[in-house]
Amino acid sequence: MNGSNRSRRPNGEARRKQVAKAMADPVRSKVLYAVAEGFTASAADDGSGVKGGGLSVRQIAERTGEPRRRVRYHLDALQEDGIVEIAEERRRKGVVERFFRLVGPTFLTDEDLSSIPEKQQRAMLIACIKAIFANVSSTLRTPGIAVRRSGWVAGRVAGEVDEQGWSELSALQIECVLEAQRITQRSQDRLRQTGSVPIRMVSANLFLESPSPE
Repeated sequence: MNGSNRSRRPNGEARRKQVAKAMADPVRSKVLYAVAEGFTASAADDGSGVKGGGLSVRQIAERTGEPRRRVRYHLDALQEDGIVEIAEERRRKGVVERFFRLVGPTFLTDEDLSSIPEKQQRAMLIACIKAIFANVSSTLRTPGIAVRRSGWVAGRVAGEVDEQGWSELSALQIECVLEAQRITQRSQDRLRQTGSVPIRMVSANLFLESPSPE
């Protein structure tokens, strides 16, 4: 059954500010990143045969390492801000378990960030890098996972560019993130239809100005 939602679903500038605020918070950003993973875990978690999007409070707590009470508090705030919603409700052992999913994309472009204070942008960057490091650390701690499948990528390009080069590289990174999201969504649609075993992955992009070497 579908759960009721009390989110306000803000649009435009209001939504950008709410997303930026959530992504700059050290705990709320972890919850938000976990919810974004949505479908894969919930589809195969409890053997119920229900293959819908969304993660439960229990699943999010496991993925973030945060107490369930804290996760529930931040989910309530994210729902109130219109960033997440209840995807469905399932009754298990007499208890109703809610599964949460994102309401629209959370990726912010350079134009979106133009109205966000620099301090908040730095906090968003730090939270994202911490999430990437957590993913990489988890992979490297698991023997045989990192390079067992062909096609893995680890690349680093550093150097000096002009303003045009900076703009071109920025646009390339943004398009890469957006295309990765589109590919992931199409894959999740196919997984729902086929019931195939999912491949957990993380695709990460970083593009930053670097200080000059001393």
